[in-house]
Amino acid sequence: AGAAALADAGVEPGAVGQLVTASCTGFDSPGLDIELIASLGLPGDVGRTHIGFMGCHAAINALRVADALARQRPGDAVLLCTAELCSLHMQYGFKRDHVVANALFGDGSGAMVLRAGSKGRASTWRVVDTRSTLVPQTRQAMGWRIGDHGFEMTLSAEVPALIEAHLPGVVEAMLRRHGLGVSEVGSWAIHPGGPRVLDAVQRCLGLGPGGAAASRRVLSERGNMSSASVLFILDELRRAEAPRPTVMLALGPGLSIEAALLG
Repeated sequence: AGAAALADAGVEPGAVGQLVTASCTGFDSPGLDIELIASLGLPGDVGRTHIGFMGCHAAINALRVADALARQRPGDAVLLCTAELCSLHMQYGFKRDHVVANALFGDGSGAMVLRAGSKGRASTWRVVDTRSTLVPQTRQAMGWRIGDHGFEMTLSAEVPALIEAHLPGVVEAMLRRHGLGVSEVGSWAIHPGGPRVLDAVQRCLGLGPGGAAASRRVLSERGNMSSASVLFILDELRRAEAPRPTVMLALGPGLSIEAALLG
């Protein structure tokens, strides 16, 4: 995924000054960042930042970090990579949370390149804003624990209701800072936490039937790939030349809502 992102952006490996990685499906040291440097031929002095174990919303956290690094050193390209191998944590038995997780999650890796002040191609997005919100008293709604047989997931049936109660205020506050409303968003990259999650997002934001089409397509074909999912959805929107501005949304343990506005 990293090599494809560099090639698509027309960036040589030697031009990468910062590498930002995100993953929550394993522990390894030296880790993913070292493997990428070796396999992609990145400079040995590339800066490395890892966003670890934040879950499904980690790509937006990684985007926030990568954007800040790109602005700090405008001459450098920043390579952002997510890699999730959810199938490593297949659970056996008939506990509801385990059955849901086994059926829902898939493996995937995605990447993008960021550069400050670069207009790039017509298909290039610009990071306009990001927003992070912790919903109070929801720590038990979603989470992973390391058990004797891998990572064990907890996913409350109340998550869709929590989304409907709290998501509109988060999105509207971010858009309002830029003089926008929900109806003026051209396209949506919504993390596909599951069909009920997508239903809840569409209802509470008043999106039409096509508002989450790219998210549903990625969920149907690849499953929930944790942090990598929103990058697959962005690629779907890019290929379709979807209208802008674009809003990225993802939820994860905390319960945390992450949002980004792309122009």
